[in-house]
Order: sequence, then structure tokens, then C-alpha cells
Amino acid sequence: MPGTRLEKIGPPGRVWIVVRLVDGIGQMPHAVIASEVDRDDTRLLSQSVLTDKSCYRKLASLKPD
Repeated sequence: MPGTRLEKIGPPGRVWIVVRLVDGIGQMPHAVIASEVDRDDTRLLSQSVLTDKSCYRKLASLKPD
């Protein structure tokens, strides 16, 4: 879901935020994620990788100021 914060397992343990979901016809669902510290640093990963607990763990949402 967009806005979800995820931490990559293992060093360096970067935090990523789901920007948007991508559904291609006949393809597995994917998501665009962006680095929490550099929103220009993005990746396109399958949702199955993002939900794999050996790859990423879900973090609590940041509270708005």
C-alpha cells in the first residue's frame, strides 16, 4: 500500500517507502519504492519480494507533524 515504510533486511538496513503500485496485464504485481532519505532513489520490485520477511520488514508509519 502506498505510504508503507519497509526496512531492507541486512546491512545497511535502508528504509524505503512504497510510492505506488503497478499492475501490468499478465504480469505479477509490482511496487515502486523510494528511499526515505533520498526520494529520487527509486526501485521497482515485485510485491512478493516486498512481502518476503527475509528481504524486508514493515515499519510503523511516521506520524505527521
